[in-house]
Amino acid sequence: MFLVLLGPDGCGKTTIAEHLLANCEELGCSSGELYSFNFRIMPRFSSIKSLLYACLGRKYHNKYAHTEGELHAGMRLQPLSAWKASLLFLWYLPDYFLGYFSLWRAKRDKRLIVFTRYYYDYYYQRIYSRLPRLLLNVCRFLVPKPDKIVLLDREPEAIYAGKPELTVVEIERQNAEIIRCCGRLSGFAIVDANHGIAATWRRVMDACIKLSKKC
Repeated sequence: MFLVLLGPDGCGKTTIAEHLLANCEELGCSSGELYSFNFRIMPRFSSIKSLLYACLGRKYHNKYAHTEGELHAGMRLQPLSAWKASLLFLWYLPDYFLGYFSLWRAKRDKRLIVFTRYYYDYYYQRIYSRLPRLLLNVCRFLVPKPDKIVLLDREPEAIYAGKPELTVVEIERQNAEIIRCCGRLSGFAIVDANHGIAATWRRVMDACIKLSKKC
């Protein structure tokens, strides 16, 4: 099964994913893998830049790096320009195409694949807000389709209290954008994530079990 968890930073995606993977046998899976954003086939763009800087005898500083939970860290930098956002998008796009092979092997081996970020992040992450939507919409039809897409719906104020990297207004905006871009996709579901980790991962697991029974 191919599952994608969506939501603003701090909603609990990684923690829920780890619980799902630890109990993947409930879905008839022998094991599972956790990914974030892409399939890790293409090298990270920042790694390429770091290598180029090293060849020039200079030290590369990643201005997007920050401490976990740092106050308004996600608001500190302005969105990328359209051409920079497009360059990064096109760099990672082949990774999704190559990911079809990874998913084929996972299905063959009965492994659970969970993403805590995916292609849809381009639609709602602030840094990519200037990425041309036409480019994004056209390429969306070419990337692997998840079996289940889950928005972890947690109160913005609760997210901010635990991880204040985004403002409450930005958290609300991101949730609205996720629903707008994914709400009509097959397999999309909104799961209440306001009642603790145990209750949330159980709700997500039950939704996945229902889906697996239909397949």
